[in-house]
Amino acid sequence: MRGASPLRARTDRPWRRRGPARTLLRFTGAPHPAPRPELPGDAVREGRTDYRLQRRALLREVTSGSRPSGDVRDAHPDLIRAGKHIGHEVRDTCPLCEGPGLRQVSYVFEGKNRKARGGRAVPRESLARQAERHGDLTVYTVEVCIDCHWHHLIESFRLLARGTAAG
Repeated sequence: MRGASPLRARTDRPWRRRGPARTLLRFTGAPHPAPRPELPGDAVREGRTDYRLQRRALLREVTSGSRPSGDVRDAHPDLIRAGKHIGHEVRDTCPLCEGPGLRQVSYVFEGKNRKARGGRAVPRESLARQAERHGDLTVYTVEVCIDCHWHHLIESFRLLARGTAAG
């Protein structure tokens, strides 16, 4: 399996799931995975990458003073606008300004050649419909504070349309 993490057991070798490989499967993700909202329809998630450890490291740099807070409060105006109008609210407060304006915005890119067409921000509720309409998608979820302009990539994953999921 080209490009796969060496810590993850391959699904085409079920004997690898016994013993130590099972333990490795348990600890390859983040220590406390966030609850993922269910996607309506028949779309299937694949290959989720979580960026919370990078987020924590960045916040640690800001709070320790080794990085100025102005460096991380530079969200693009289109991202702020998308957060206000189509982003969904997060119950956590902003890690920098501690205000209630924290939102998550999902950006989708079509197919395997992501650079051919630019990404577009879509409401999270319409991800399954987008996958049905455009085929397989790559989804990036960005956290943005509409008050202080903090932003960070939260996760990325492939969203497979109905009938294209492996297995």
